Amino acid sequence: METLVDRAMALAPTLILTGFPFDDSKTTPYLDTNWYYLRSDAKRYTQTLKDICEARSLSVLDYFELWESRILDELLAPDGLHCNPKGHQLLFEQLRDFLEMAYKGT
Repeated sequence: METLVDRAMALAPTLILTGFPFDDSKTTPYLDTNWYYLRSDAKRYTQTLKDICEARSLSVLDYFELWESRILDELLAPDGLHCNPKGHQLLFEQLRDFLEMAYKGT
């Protein structure tokens, strides 16, 4: 993760977006595979990413935190892992609001 963040920073001003929580009752296993997506793993990865960004003074839009208390069935597709249209709309609105606050007056 550090290498990816550093490479992004070398290319352009960088804003990091985290993933969002998902319904691991539907992702363990995921569909008809032997792949497992665990919310606890995603939360740990999100925290690691935030720590990396904090050390580099990068802005982070933490969807995981923003969505943790939401009713995910309203935002996720039936697979429990991807956004439905309402979820995509919320991602957009939260990003727009974040950018408006970050760049207000510039």
